[in-house]
Amino acid sequence: MKEIDYEYIVKGLKQELSYEEIALLNDIDEPKGNYYDSTLLLNGLLNFYNKKINEKYFVAWCNLVLTTLNLNNAINYRTKIGKIYYEIFDYFDGVLFQLDDPLDKWFNEMFSEIKYYCYLYDRAIKGDKNLKFNNGNLEYYLCFDHFNQTDDTSVYKVLIIDNSNKHFTQKYIDNPNFNLETNYNFLEEKDYEIEFTKMFDDEHIEDNTLLF
Repeated sequence: MKEIDYEYIVKGLKQELSYEEIALLNDIDEPKGNYYDSTLLLNGLLNFYNKKINEKYFVAWCNLVLTTLNLNNAINYRTKIGKIYYEIFDYFDGVLFQLDDPLDKWFNEMFSEIKYYCYLYDRAIKGDKNLKFNNGNLEYYLCFDHFNQTDDTSVYKVLIIDNSNKHFTQKYIDNPNFNLETNYNFLEEKDYEIEFTKMFDDEHIEDNTLLF
């Protein structure tokens, strides 16, 4: 059997190993190290979405992601950055429970959430609090509307900001159609309200023609 070292495990995360080789890496407890790479994680998800790998391979790969995220002893889950790291772990764990449902029912939303938490973690590593998660001049902020939530719907409050014209709008959207190319900021209620209040403090103009 091939010696299991850091480089070999990274090849697995890059999906350069066979299913059998990746499956053998699940549940390893060494070598310890930092295997996190947001590009590898997001590309791996997209490979499944684009049918470049099958579901059996994807499950083994997700388990490898979970295994390697656990191999980083430098992470303190009590810290703010550690909690972000755990959210990424938790989302990948959740992916495995979605596979019985049609891909178009869950993938775009979960991918968008994972991409957001990867952004938060990458920003924390760089120490750049001003690094925006925008789309050119457009920013999207979302939070769950818990009051209107049901078992069958995901209702979001959505704040859309056009920074080029200082325009904004707020919408309530049932089961949003998330675009994989778009960056969305998923916020708690209090943080969302802070962003919403800024629109009036900065004299933005309400514009209901802005689309999600």
